[in-house]
Amino acid sequence: MRRSGSVGLWNGIVTGILAASGCAPVACAGDDQGPPTLELDAAPWFAAHPEAIGRVCLVTWCADLNAAQTLASIQVVHPSGVDRYDLVVRSGDTVVARETVKLVDGTVDGPCGRLTVMTVTRLVLQSVGRLTSAIRPTGA
Repeated sequence: MRRSGSVGLWNGIVTGILAASGCAPVACAGDDQGPPTLELDAAPWFAAHPEAIGRVCLVTWCADLNAAQTLASIQVVHPSGVDRYDLVVRSGDTVVARETVKLVDGTVDGPCGRLTVMTVTRLVLQSVGRLTSAIRPTGA
């Protein structure tokens, strides 16, 4: 019994030394998590225009919006070297907002090689049609 307790203590000490030296065993995170995502919250705009029907497009990727569905999430295939995309929000034939947005490339080099982590660019469509940044925790 005492011997196995010593082994457990010894393993803990070795792991602590390795971690302190930067040589800790690494558990790889797994598969890629997906391409960059744009999230648009149009609730303020629909509060001011409840009868409107909208459409948000990031280049050719689009999502429909209305008073019951005010949140759009669009994932884009991230071509190499491209990080800026044209965003257009329409209500019918009227352009409500147009802007070039930068999506963060989530490609990182890590101890297990190159992988893609989920990145989300969050915007809010204000009641007057102005796009603003919405910073909030990923899990919110």
